[in-house]
Amino acid sequence: MRHWDLLLVGWPALLSPRKVKAGTLTRTNLATGTLAGLQVLDAGASSIAGLTEFKVEGTPVPLSGTTSFTPAAGKSYEILTELKGTPTDANAPEGGPCIASVRILVNGEPFTGTSIYDNAEEKPPFNKESVGSSSTAIGMQVASQQQTISALAFGSSNCTPATTASLRVTVVEFG
Repeated sequence: MRHWDLLLVGWPALLSPRKVKAGTLTRTNLATGTLAGLQVLDAGASSIAGLTEFKVEGTPVPLSGTTSFTPAAGKSYEILTELKGTPTDANAPEGGPCIASVRILVNGEPFTGTSIYDNAEEKPPFNKESVGSSSTAIGMQVASQQQTISALAFGSSNCTPATTASLRVTVVEFG
């Protein structure tokens, strides 16, 4: 008898590697809240328009994937946002760095955001940030009210057309 089998003697309700085929048991097979860190939302955009011009109202970012979740009472949630790209400073005569930002909205209201930037006038390693991220608590005081995520891009005319970015937004449930 193997060591693993010895641990299971007298515990028939436990799962063993012999009872579960590799790759067949995932988080989606478990009840919500069974494991800490259960991902309840995963949305993103592989290409973001509007990073090379500034608009006061922003440019809507079409998100794919799951864009809403409903918080459960007694649970806490965290929204994780990552913006990854290639900001490229135009180094225009009027100066200023290329700053490309995305603002995350929850139920249409500004909530959190992140940016990437490039400044041709600075020296490395302080001249470029190609990954921006944020982590913020969400939905803890509004149990049972659906939370819908959307995003707006805010660009800069100091960014060249070579400036690109992708976005990923996830929400994780704890407790």
